[in-house]
Amino acid sequence: MFGRLRTIRLKKSPFKRKHHHVHTEEIVKLRDFFLSLWKKRPHYCTVCGAYLGTEPHSYNFHHIIGKRFQSEYSIDITYNEKNIILVCLDCHSSIENGFLPPSLQKLKTELLRIYSAFRK
Repeated sequence: MFGRLRTIRLKKSPFKRKHHHVHTEEIVKLRDFFLSLWKKRPHYCTVCGAYLGTEPHSYNFHHIIGKRFQSEYSIDITYNEKNIILVCLDCHSSIENGFLPPSLQKLKTELLRIYSAFRK
């Protein structure tokens, strides 16, 4: 019985991963931008207030208006400090999975109103 279980292999997924080609300069620019925000702001989650520690992680930074919408605007929303909040891992996961707390929904609505003047 156990011998048969060892011989079963999983088939490869028919889905292929998309390869995102990001230039090193862009990665460095975004990292430096995040580090500058980390130095300016208190290290607490904007949503739940949890302490984020002394070392920044990529998940600590969330774009309220996603980077994928950059092409719709004539201003740079990716590097706009108003468009970034500091969050803990749990809150970032919740936001990415569709749960946007009322306070962030209000902030998003306000940013969309401000950015609407810069739509292409």
